Amino acid sequence: MNIINVIGILSAIYSICIYEFTAFKYRYKVSKIREIAKDTLEITGISSGKVMDYTAGQFAFMKVVGSKKVFPSHPFTMSQSQNNSEIQFGIKVLGDHTGKLKEGLKVGDTIAVSGPYGRFNYRKAEKRQVWIAGGIGITPFRSFLQSDIPTDYNIDFFYAYNNEQDAPYVDELKGIKDRNNLRIHLIDSSKSGFLGVEHIDKYVNRDEQFEVFFCGPKPMRNKMKNELKKENYKVKEFHYEQFQFK
Repeated sequence: MNIINVIGILSAIYSICIYEFTAFKYRYKVSKIREIAKDTLEITGISSGKVMDYTAGQFAFMKVVGSKKVFPSHPFTMSQSQNNSEIQFGIKVLGDHTGKLKEGLKVGDTIAVSGPYGRFNYRKAEKRQVWIAGGIGITPFRSFLQSDIPTDYNIDFFYAYNNEQDAPYVDELKGIKDRNNLRIHLIDSSKSGFLGVEHIDKYVNRDEQFEVFFCGPKPMRNKMKNELKKENYKVKEFHYEQFQFK
């Protein structure tokens, strides 16, 4: 056996044993699965040991442990703020892998979690902000909204979706009353067209500087960035997380 083969074997052992143990060190038992919109799941788990600490807006890699139906690890954003021993993900079924999750996952299964990751944190940005979510991109903002927003912040939140049947958590947002520091704008594209600067212009002054927090499909992100730049909005930073798995 030559040295290259030995290195290859050792690398495989590391990947299978050491990495899997050290990276996916958090275990949660699935306590609830519910469909929150068409082809969109909310998965809630209760910790079986050490609890993962995270801040609202972060994501983690999650996989199913001990299931006959193989589900590779995927990144998902936590859809609720830190809640003792509980963790929750909002997941859109987009392809084969997430489809297997919908078909095979059941209450009582164990999920392994690695993380947290990401710096999608509105509290580290300027206080005048515009939040934009598209579809399942609502998840980090739902997590934000479950904690008190400091009173000196000034936020307009635009949530765009195709129709209410495909819009996760839209009923929750309808139940949140506007505050001095937060205004929620629901944009149903089947009724009012796709979200664009014409919607934002009603609530955001072009002369004021602000930061954008975005989570949604890449085409929507590019569209909003280009339109805001073209219309000379004073966007200091455009924040987003970049990952897309199916």
